Amino acid sequence: MAEPRTDLLQLDALGAQGAYRARNRMAVHDVAGGEVAELSLVPSLFVERTMKPLHRASGPALDDRTGMIGRAAELFSTAVLDGQSVEEYEYRVNRVGGISISEVRATTRAIAARLGKVHYSVEHARPAGSVTRWDDPLTRTGRAVWAVRCGPGARPSPRTD
Repeated sequence: MAEPRTDLLQLDALGAQGAYRARNRMAVHDVAGGEVAELSLVPSLFVERTMKPLHRASGPALDDRTGMIGRAAELFSTAVLDGQSVEEYEYRVNRVGGISISEVRATTRAIAARLGKVHYSVEHARPAGSVTRWDDPLTRTGRAVWAVRCGPGARPSPRTD
């Protein structure tokens, strides 16, 4: 079993017990062919055991979720995360993706701005008169509960342009 190289960014899987560095790893290369990271490839059993409790768990209240996403947006665009500054992250994206650094920086700002407004996007998508939780008292007066379910392969995502 090969030991992970300490000079490479380690992209570990995130499971219920925290970060997990798999034995099976894949090298991530930059546009010049140099290795810049190692990506942990986890077995399907790990994915099943991680996802099952997430599906059963109840999520935080809407206001709490909105606050968490707003905080994540702020951290994404300003903080040093896992020892990597925003500038270092943007440089890696530039090197691995071959995207101009100005475009990467603009996208970082756009993602943070969009996440900071996620509550407004969700509210504008919700049908008028519907409620967001099944236990809302208005359901007893005939209001519908708005729940978005995506089919296989469908990934809802906001436009950032």
